[in-house]
Formats: sequence, C-alpha cells, structure tokens
Amino acid sequence: MDISFSKHFRRIFSGLPATEQHKIANFISHVKKNAWENLEGRNKKSDDINPASPDYWEKIAFVNQFNLWHYHIGIKQYNLSKKYGDRTSRFVLHYMRKPEQVKIVDMSEHPPFTLPTQHQLH
Repeated sequence: MDISFSKHFRRIFSGLPATEQHKIANFISHVKKNAWENLEGRNKKSDDINPASPDYWEKIAFVNQFNLWHYHIGIKQYNLSKKYGDRTSRFVLHYMRKPEQVKIVDMSEHPPFTLPTQHQLH
C-alpha cells in the first residue's frame, strides 16, 4: 500500500504533539502491513451526509469524485464503550482511497463532520 500526504496535512502533522504523531504513524504502519483489516477505530466512506445539509448533492459528488473516507484515529482517545473496529474519537483523518494508494489530506474534529476542501486534497 502506497501512502502519501497532501501539503495541507503535512502542515497539520508537523504541528501535532509527538503522542498524536505516533498514533498517525501507527495507523500508517498498520495500513501498509494489513491494509484495512483489524483497525481499532471506525473507518468509513465519507458519504453519510445529512440529506437536509446545504449542497447535499454537491457534497456527495465531491466525496465520490475523490473517493473520500475518514478514520477515527484515537486522538485524543477512543471511546472504549464501542467494540474494537468501531471505536470513535474526537478527531478523524480524512483520506482519498484507491485500490493500492492512500492519500491523507486532513484531520478534523468530529462532530461536527466537515469534508476537506478541494484545495486541501493537493
């Protein structure tokens, strides 16, 4: 699995504390070794958008065009009341997913769920 980063995410990563960088590095290592099997956090396509949301169809088209997903990274911590593989956390990593490629593009708080902008994908 080839993993790359947008310029936007590189800036975010460089400003994170070492403990949070370590969690992201562990995610990257896991995906390179095991792909999507046995991840601790919830991992899902980012198309679960409220139909009442402004620009709903544009958001769905954007998600599908760039195959956007997000992963609950465990920052600050996981909600351990949920089962392994479906644990949520305050922050998610946003990434573009292709069969053998992943490009991490953003990290944001969730809730509220916000998609990265097209500019942040590069």
